Amino acid sequence: MIQEFKTYLLAIKGYSENTAAAYERDLRAFARYQRLRKDDARWSTITMQDVDAFIIAQSNGGRKPATLCRQLSSIASFFRYLKRQGYPVENPVKYESRPKVAKTIPTTLDHNTMIQAWSKTTGELHAILTILMTTGVRIQECLDITWEDIKWERRVIVIHGKGAKDRQVYIADAALWELQTVAKDKKYRIFPSWTQERVRREMFWVSREFDNLQHYTPHTIRHTYATEVAAAGANVTQLATLLGHNSLKTTQKYIDMTQSAAQQVAVMYNPLKH
Repeated sequence: MIQEFKTYLLAIKGYSENTAAAYERDLRAFARYQRLRKDDARWSTITMQDVDAFIIAQSNGGRKPATLCRQLSSIASFFRYLKRQGYPVENPVKYESRPKVAKTIPTTLDHNTMIQAWSKTTGELHAILTILMTTGVRIQECLDITWEDIKWERRVIVIHGKGAKDRQVYIADAALWELQTVAKDKKYRIFPSWTQERVRREMFWVSREFDNLQHYTPHTIRHTYATEVAAAGANVTQLATLLGHNSLKTTQKYIDMTQSAAQQVAVMYNPLKH
């Protein structure tokens, strides 16, 4: 049943492989726990108390609030799926009992240092970083770009995002030149020999040359792009479109960060200070 649910998440809901795999892990852990508690454990007999006991056990085992919330989401989604499939179950998850999760602030990079690190690279890595910095796409989205995805005359790239949702990002002059250089004779993927792991490894070696370039990864470049675009005036809807976010809540954090920074500047500015 769990495997069928995972297939549903991938094929129907359009979840990424990583997200679907996380849901599967959560549910298998939940099932194992219930089998240890009850000899006759079945999905139809699961109660809110069973879920609470599992979450308490997970918390005692050191799971963080964010992980506990995801586990609850996995269980709730699974039971909604079972009910839609006609199984005699009730959803045992009580949403108001979810652990409070502190809002996390996305890690960003110092702009000037990021540019210096970029200037230290060459070839295809240079092109990859150029695309990441000027479009904010996810690393796998970048590595999946094909010749046909690049619309040279319109200066856009069709990005195949999460959940099989396509969007267009605009090619800056620097990225356009880089793509034209590395795309020669490439009939399919522009970066066929690159993996996420290889990109991160190469970026790590570059970062070692700089004292203030911790957390230099493709995703922190994406965070930096989003924060800078928000600071330039993009609203939450525009930013969500550029980043390929399904939920505006995911995008709102960048707007909040920009507003928070503006407030700090305003507090520091005192025209009456002598």
